Amino acid sequence: PRQAFGLATRLLRATDQATSLPSEPNFTLYGILGSQVPMDEFARVNSLEYAQAYRRLAQLYTSANDSERANRMLERATEIEQALGAK
Repeated sequence: PRQAFGLATRLLRATDQATSLPSEPNFTLYGILGSQVPMDEFARVNSLEYAQAYRRLAQLYTSANDSERANRMLERATEIEQALGAK
């Protein structure tokens, strides 16, 4: 089984069960939010990985009926995508 873990995915042993949800990340988004720095396309695409990480967590929290945390993660993902001019 797999479990979201920051920007990556944690692989669990087949005998292990994901007993708890991952904690909410506290990514440093300086340069993406607030005072934006100039980015080339490669930096922009890489920065969108933060939004994807938040969206993955939102799905996990939604499936665990934790709508409050899911909404926070979705809001953060949307904020990043808007700052980067994503869809």
